[in-house]
Amino acid sequence: LAAPATAGTASSVPASSPPALSQQLARLPLVFEPNIGQTDPAVAFLARGSGYTLFLTGGEIALSLPPGASGAVPAGAALSLRLLGASGRPAAEGAEPLPGKVNYYVGRDPSGWREGVPTYGRVRFHEVWPGIDVEFYGNQGELEHDFVVEPGADPSRIVVAIDGAECVELRGDGALVADAGGSEVMLRPPQVYQLDGGARR
Repeated sequence: LAAPATAGTASSVPASSPPALSQQLARLPLVFEPNIGQTDPAVAFLARGSGYTLFLTGGEIALSLPPGASGAVPAGAALSLRLLGASGRPAAEGAEPLPGKVNYYVGRDPSGWREGVPTYGRVRFHEVWPGIDVEFYGNQGELEHDFVVEPGADPSRIVVAIDGAECVELRGDGALVADAGGSEVMLRPPQVYQLDGGARR
């Protein structure tokens, strides 16, 4: 998920995941699929993990969470990050096409089925704020994102609000931990960098 930064990466993973589950998830690529009618029309792209679903609208990143280890998190609990001041409906595109397709055969009416939904390794939202794009991708089973700031754009426009957390704690190492009733999501410290001849500075 995300933490405010001019350009950088952050990631999220349920902090309380069992080690075996975390190891399994780390081996799986994060797959994004465009919404062509399989969910709410406000969603542009979605991704599914073990027990959770991620929804991207361009102005919001919503994560439906699995029940907590103690069963304290009810089904349908969610944590979301709202990109404050974002443009109403930024253009979204998938990048790094993946070989797999997704099919939905729900109900008996074929008109509601969805076949051959393409999958991507990255999603980019253009001009979320003036001169600032947001790109999402997976890294070792975790969601990461970059705020891509064009020359002359104002990075102070990047403001993120967290909804659905019972408490949010800033740790000494700079990580932000959001607790949604026993299920924790960690937002790693952002890294700010500039590309110089293909190398990060």
